[in-house]
Amino acid sequence: MLVVLVFLATLIFSALMYYIESDTIVVPEAFNNTTEFYIALPETNEAIIFSSIPSTFWWCIVTLTTVGYGDVVPKSVLGKILASAIMLFGMVLLVSCKN
Repeated sequence: MLVVLVFLATLIFSALMYYIESDTIVVPEAFNNTTEFYIALPETNEAIIFSSIPSTFWWCIVTLTTVGYGDVVPKSVLGKILASAIMLFGMVLLVSCKN
């Protein structure tokens, strides 16, 4: 049951995060000293962190299971609010499926 719930939550939350963060573009120079993953836009010096819904799955699974590597993070305020809600949902999900 836990696997099914995590799978469904991953699909829903990944799609939400993608649509919130798909317009957020960052400059790669800000990541020179980090290991963050981003997709570089051609012929520009900008990047999109959440480039597709499937690429957002990794971030969502890591956030839902409260591991939180920090390699991919939302940049917009609405994305950070959604990320907080997903973290809380993940904790409630793991506690409620303990049995």
